[in-house]
Amino acid sequence: MRIIAFMAALSTVAAAVSCISDSPAEGDVLDHWTADAAVKDLPAVDFTPGPKPQTLPLFDQDTIVRFDLTFTPAAWNSLMDCWRNPSPGVRDGTQKCYVHCGFAFGDEGFEDAACRPKGNPEAWSEQDKPQFIVRFNKWDKSGRFRGMRRLNLEANPNGGVPIRDRLGMWLMRQSGIDASRVNDAVVTVNGENYGLYMNIETLDQEFLDTHFDYPDGNLYSDGPKLETNEKANDISDVDAWDEQIMDEPLGVDHTSFAETLSAMMDVDQMLRVMAAEIVLPTVDNLKDGGGNFYLYHHPVRGFLVLPWDLDDIFSKTFSGPDQPFDACRGPVDLSTEPSKICQLVHDHPPWREKLVQDVIEIRDQVYALIPDKVDDYCAQVRDEFAKDPFQSYGMDDFDADCKYIKDYVASRTAYLKDYLGR
Repeated sequence: MRIIAFMAALSTVAAAVSCISDSPAEGDVLDHWTADAAVKDLPAVDFTPGPKPQTLPLFDQDTIVRFDLTFTPAAWNSLMDCWRNPSPGVRDGTQKCYVHCGFAFGDEGFEDAACRPKGNPEAWSEQDKPQFIVRFNKWDKSGRFRGMRRLNLEANPNGGVPIRDRLGMWLMRQSGIDASRVNDAVVTVNGENYGLYMNIETLDQEFLDTHFDYPDGNLYSDGPKLETNEKANDISDVDAWDEQIMDEPLGVDHTSFAETLSAMMDVDQMLRVMAAEIVLPTVDNLKDGGGNFYLYHHPVRGFLVLPWDLDDIFSKTFSGPDQPFDACRGPVDLSTEPSKICQLVHDHPPWREKLVQDVIEIRDQVYALIPDKVDDYCAQVRDEFAKDPFQSYGMDDFDADCKYIKDYVASRTAYLKDYLGR
């Protein structure tokens, strides 16, 4: 089975589970924004990577932001009906049940946004509150709020303290990987407190515009799903990339294949992402045979891997801190086949050694700072967590989970040092 088809098949299942310094800065402006490689055959572009200033308050790391959603009774009933009784089209991902909603952030508002429930419809019946996608360009394609097309508000009911995506994406960014900004937000619905959500920056054209000097390539999610350049609808590039990987046998000399793939993608960047996933570790992402990552086809660098959906890191259910270094498959209920590209990395000695070096660097420089970030984030969200009317965890559970993450990091670090012998 091809990687792309496999990723697409996994997308519904996976949704049930989403320059290094010694002292990386947390502030949005100082977070890592990757500068591109030297331009080869394309004209020079005057470009400085960095977030749009008007978006910074939305992803403020020093406070918990507040977003207010409003619905007419009819719109809210429609959204609730979709959330509690999703249609077959919603269940299989071919339909989205958007309704009209209002959005406010402080004194600023967007009167006619579009809201829908997000996540795996198969799990909605078990959730106490919906997770939301808020779109500003659904009814008007030019619609933006502070430069954003949409907001992605996540509240994984099985995630414990709502900081896992935030920690994971912080590690990715501080490891030199282009990754989403994440902070915590309190959401109200028609004035009623719906508690804490993680506000995760979406991967779309605006993300590309602020990260890459050439932002007009194809962006893919869930395998072959185009997120940009949809009118052209040409996915031959990702098909060719996929065929190269799936047609390469294991257990052979991969020198020729490595040269071919390096002409199609930024292999060092892919190895960096995979190394960060190993350190955390992830359970349904690039290295795991899961569909939780995006591909961006940069016109100069080739395909780049963009991390996504890290809410199941530091898992109590899916993977302990002793997840094998060379595991190329997540838990059996999250993936049906191992990741072929992961297998090839471990099967090609030069790639594996580069992966090992990246793992050691990330482990010893950024991962070592995660316990301090846990203390910071847990202290920041603790009071709002206690006031969340839909929260099924008590404060003893909150404190235990914060400690669990820090203990997990210590155990994972010890495992990696023991396994690698360095």
